[in-house]
Amino acid sequence: MLSFRSNMSLSREDEGMLRAALSSFRAKEEEIERKKMEVCDCILSHLGRIKEETKRLAIIRKQNGSEDDSGEDKTTEEQERGGGEADEAQHGVAFFSLVRTLLLVSGYI
Repeated sequence: MLSFRSNMSLSREDEGMLRAALSSFRAKEEEIERKKMEVCDCILSHLGRIKEETKRLAIIRKQNGSEDDSGEDKTTEEQERGGGEADEAQHGVAFFSLVRTLLLVSGYI
């Protein structure tokens, strides 16, 4: 009977340890979820900014066209400079669109 009581005592101790471990696990799970949401919010924020910048670049390109205000053609160098910025923005949009798609598919958003 003595051994039975000591086993019950261990069992209660084990149960307490299990509850503590489960509680700790749940707390870590919640922390991970919060971090995931922070990352998603950050990425969506960046996506929004990239979209706005892309729109601005498109407007600037339309306004500038191939001629400036004096009616003279722009030099190739000026066109390449503006085109490089737009291309860079497009690469950023493509990257963040891919990240957003991955987050959607993974169920994070």
